[in-house]
Amino acid sequence: MIQDPYVVLVVDHEFLDIPAYVEWDPTRRSIGIVQSGGAVAELRTLVPADVKELFETARTILLMTRFNGTKVAHRVNLIVHS
Repeated sequence: MIQDPYVVLVVDHEFLDIPAYVEWDPTRRSIGIVQSGGAVAELRTLVPADVKELFETARTILLMTRFNGTKVAHRVNLIVHS
């Protein structure tokens, strides 16, 4: 998840819309990828303890996805729910 100086999140999924931002809710153990059109792709996952603090303090991340068959990097805001 970390590649200095960025927090990198790789999601092997073909998105039909452009990701707008990412939400992380540690209580629900979910990461939501909110797309420009309003759709939300929700991932049920546990952020590993060794990167949890970095994930909590990051305000932007690099989100790696696929779009039209091509690997794409998006620099998006990260919202952390407390």
